[in-house]
Amino acid sequence: MTTPKEKKMLYCNILLLLCALPAIISGFILEFKQGDTTGINWTWIHIATSLGALLLTCIHVQLHWGTLKMWRKGLAQLRTKSTKFMTYLYLLTLATGIPATIYIIAGHGHTHLGGIHGKFGIVAAIFMFLHIWKRLKWFKNRTSQSAAPLRLKVDADKCKRCNLCVKRCPAQVFERQEKQVVALHTEYCFQCRKCVAHCPTHAIYE
Repeated sequence: MTTPKEKKMLYCNILLLLCALPAIISGFILEFKQGDTTGINWTWIHIATSLGALLLTCIHVQLHWGTLKMWRKGLAQLRTKSTKFMTYLYLLTLATGIPATIYIIAGHGHTHLGGIHGKFGIVAAIFMFLHIWKRLKWFKNRTSQSAAPLRLKVDADKCKRCNLCVKRCPAQVFERQEKQVVALHTEYCFQCRKCVAHCPTHAIYE
């Protein structure tokens, strides 16, 4: 069984791929052909598809975190080294791509900064495709999973309302209601037990 959040993330990943592919292809053409050479305005195709990919990336982050914490609270909030690396790489690609694009639009042509942007973009694209491929495989396994969900409960006396279970649960089983955390959607549980592992007071039980 899949959650509404998981379905939204699947659709977001597919749309992100559809935007990223023309952005990468047009970027390669601009990088190696040094501009528009076939009558097609590859610069504007690259700008439009890159902006679309950027918007979908922000939506992807919002679906993961609930809010755009990585922009509001800093990169220290990111969970894993691979996520931090991808975020830094993505920001470097943006930081070099924006001024390079402005130079091209202003009529100054291809610059050295554009070459740096292209190299960052290639590495970022490889990591992005690997990440999305991994998520698509996870979703396929998730939909074919037939294990019975855990009937989790929260001990209100032990619970410190730290919200770690709410943040860590990939299936959105837990919700905070006023001053209490409850396992509201146990039918979505697929036995990853992240909530049990991360609860500092061992308040979650079956």
